Amino acid sequence: MVCHSEHTLLYSSALLHILSQESRGGSNVRRLFQEVTRNALKGGHDATPIIMALNGAWTHPRASQALSAMLAKNSLNPADVSVLHKLYSSNDPPPVDLLRITQLLDLLLDTLFKPGSRIHSEHKGKYILLLAYASCVYETSLGRKGTARKTTSINRDELKATITAIERVNMICTEQKGSSELLAELGTIYQCIKIKRNEGENTS
Repeated sequence: MVCHSEHTLLYSSALLHILSQESRGGSNVRRLFQEVTRNALKGGHDATPIIMALNGAWTHPRASQALSAMLAKNSLNPADVSVLHKLYSSNDPPPVDLLRITQLLDLLLDTLFKPGSRIHSEHKGKYILLLAYASCVYETSLGRKGTARKTTSINRDELKATITAIERVNMICTEQKGSSELLAELGTIYQCIKIKRNEGENTS
């Protein structure tokens, strides 16, 4: 029913977005919203403009332009990835939720881990940073409820460890190894997956 039409999709997306802001259960709703948008794309609905609008993309035009260009083509490109890398490496980055668009995460995962995928070494670190940032960085609103101006605290404590873990798994996945060699790396992969997250703050 949510994906029945663009109108039901818009209404349901707005409702899920509001519920995702709740301190109790908000992360579960965000996960549900990811699945809704994934199925909307499969059904031929372009949910990206709705998602970006709900996440405040209009206040970050450079990030919005880079994301829109890649999502419209369903393909990453080094120029737009470089723009996002620069923005999210700055002291005043756009909201992390813009990186958590399901379609973008799928593109990053395929590019970094799909067999046969090739990335120029000059750009690989940028792709990894964006995926790591989306995975572990979280924001906390410092503004009081009802105030016009809100400030946000950004927690990047686990970013370096997450980047290291993704780099290691990427190296294992892209090396030409036989099945027995890959089995020997399972322990390393498992340890990389087990990176501690702050409970309730991580994405999918």
